[in-house]
Formats: sequence, structure tokens, C-alpha cells
Amino acid sequence: MARLPELTDRDALPEDAHEAFDSIAATRGRVGGLFAVLMNSPQIAGRTAHFGTYVRFEKSLPQPVHELAMSLGAHIAEGALEWRGHSKAAREAGVSEATMQAVENDGPTDGLPAMDALVIKFGRDLMTKHKVDDADFAALRAELGDKGIVDLVATFGYQNLLSCILNGLDIQPSA
Repeated sequence: MARLPELTDRDALPEDAHEAFDSIAATRGRVGGLFAVLMNSPQIAGRTAHFGTYVRFEKSLPQPVHELAMSLGAHIAEGALEWRGHSKAAREAGVSEATMQAVENDGPTDGLPAMDALVIKFGRDLMTKHKVDDADFAALRAELGDKGIVDLVATFGYQNLLSCILNGLDIQPSA
């Protein structure tokens, strides 16, 4: 159970929270889970959702790269709710089972598709060492372009933000 109430009834919220609530509901179909708890601070909820709308739905990354990054970020930051959703989405987007096992088990990347191995190494370095190797950056930039590399870094940052919120507010996956 989350440490704060889930606020899912628009009419029970103050009027100044309605814009954030409506925006979240419009882009996600409803206000639930993490965003229902974030509605305790409507500005944070709205701004987090706005950032997430770009990262999740409008990014320039190929879907397999995006979902691999979201899964890896969730795993590293121990965001169970995010891991559950994005590890499934990664598989559905075509990320191999071997790649997902390497992520889940903190395993080696030998033998994985080159792009998967590069994204995993880059993400692990960024999220655990807080820096990345120049050669890895250059290789991903060559594959993804300037916009893509920014989108990839922002994807890891967004996932870290979500995991901090999930863990700090003790938001658990539903059964």
C-alpha cells in the first residue's frame, strides 16, 4: 500500500488540480497507480506526466531500444512496478529473451545483438557510475543521431525519476 492516498476522483480534488488530472487522464486513459499518488502534488503529477508523454509516446527511439532502456532503468533503480510493465513490453517489441535475462540477472552481454549490448552497457554505466564511456557514447550517437542519444539519456533519467517516486512513496504493483 502506498504511503499516500491514491487520488482518482477528479471531483474530490481542488479545482486547481483539475488541469493536471485531465491531462493525465487524456494521455493515459485514467489517473491511477503512480499518477494517482502523485496527484497529492498536482503540479508534480502534471509535469511528470508531460515529460513521460514525450518519453513514452513521442520519442525518436526505435521501440525495442526504448523498451530495453525502460526495462534496464527500472531494473537498476529497483522500480518493480515499472519493471513488470516494461519488461513485458520489451519482449513484445522484439527484444530477445537472452537480452531480457541479461538485464534481469545483471548478466554479461556477450553474444547479445550489438545494439542491445551497447544500450545495456551505456545504461548500466550511466545509472550506476553516473558517467559513460566516450566510445560507447559515440557508437550510440552514430546509431541513434543527436536527437536519439538525448532521448535515450532522458529515457534513463525518466525511469530513474519514476523508480525514486515508486520506492520513496512505496507504490507497489497490484496483484
